[in-house]
Amino acid sequence: MADAQINHAGNRLKCKVAMNKMAIVRFGEEVQGFKRFCIATEDLNSCHGVAIISRKAAVLGHIAPRHPHFPPGETYAEYFTSGMTQLVKLAENKECFENQGTNGVLVVGFEVVKTQGADVKQHVLPYQVSAMAESLQKNLGLDAKVVEYGPVMKSSHITRPDQGKVFIEGFESGQLPVMWV
Repeated sequence: MADAQINHAGNRLKCKVAMNKMAIVRFGEEVQGFKRFCIATEDLNSCHGVAIISRKAAVLGHIAPRHPHFPPGETYAEYFTSGMTQLVKLAENKECFENQGTNGVLVVGFEVVKTQGADVKQHVLPYQVSAMAESLQKNLGLDAKVVEYGPVMKSSHITRPDQGKVFIEGFESGQLPVMWV
């Protein structure tokens, strides 16, 4: 569903957020002569999408479960915390994000794991999901809703790069934005 929305967004789309990046769209802002109302990310394929959405704007981050090149001396935990801190800073704009009507959404891949005689669905890297939810609660006072996509393949398998898309569309009228995964 998100795929069709991305393909038809045209000039309403401010940007597609790349892996390990984040961006903000203020619904109705003019960029290069066009009013922008949408933001998206693609190819999550076991990455996490983090969205902070209000009636006026949306922040979207595409956070990889592992980063291939850490800055010298930085651990993954430091890299992950730094990314969440940057995302939270974008949402600290009180003009765009007021506590009433602002929501946190975590877009999380799931995998199917075989156990004794049954298949069990579980989130990819659940400790990261918990850390993201805690960060949104602690820093912005937001309870995060988890939305799943998948099933994703394990890293030992060939990945499907087109898996996992997020599209957020807002409206100048101030009505509730819509999110497709």
